[in-house]
Amino acid sequence: MLTPASPHAHPPMGVLGRLIGLLLLGALLALAIAAAALWQALHSERGSAWLLSQLPGVVVSGTRGALLDDFEAAQVLIQLSSRGDSMTLTHVGWRGLRFERSGDVGLWLRVAIADLHAARIDLQLAPSVATTRSPLVAPSDLRLPLELEVASLAIGEIRASALGDQPLRNLQLRVHLSADSGGLHRID
Repeated sequence: MLTPASPHAHPPMGVLGRLIGLLLLGALLALAIAAAALWQALHSERGSAWLLSQLPGVVVSGTRGALLDDFEAAQVLIQLSSRGDSMTLTHVGWRGLRFERSGDVGLWLRVAIADLHAARIDLQLAPSVATTRSPLVAPSDLRLPLELEVASLAIGEIRASALGDQPLRNLQLRVHLSADSGGLHRID
């Protein structure tokens, strides 16, 4: 004897499985489209400008080029804290940016930049309101998950209240963080 199906009965597992599969496929497709749009934005001038405008606490003006290519900005203002700490970079940019998979154990990415430059950096730090000063403690480990090599880093001028009226001028550096399989940081 057959009993009539309840109006609240669950659908057969095959239908439910197909529905879940279609939902997962749709989510993967949406994720792939979003990743492709992000990749395209990072490689285009307009897309890079739009992405930069979405960063909280960062205001970028006068951009030229794409973030994952040669890039220039007339000014970058970065709010470092809610206390009013900020950094302003003027005429900043880079050339020869490359991302590579690192062959070293423990390092998952290698970032290489042929030229990184800024005409001026202004660092504004709010006066400290700390009532107790504990001594600074050196970090126990300086290992990074990536390797960064900047062949030429040029900064025309750095101004900060800690420097008084005498800014640092004409800095020329080479930087290699996580050199020698992550065991060494070099700044020349």
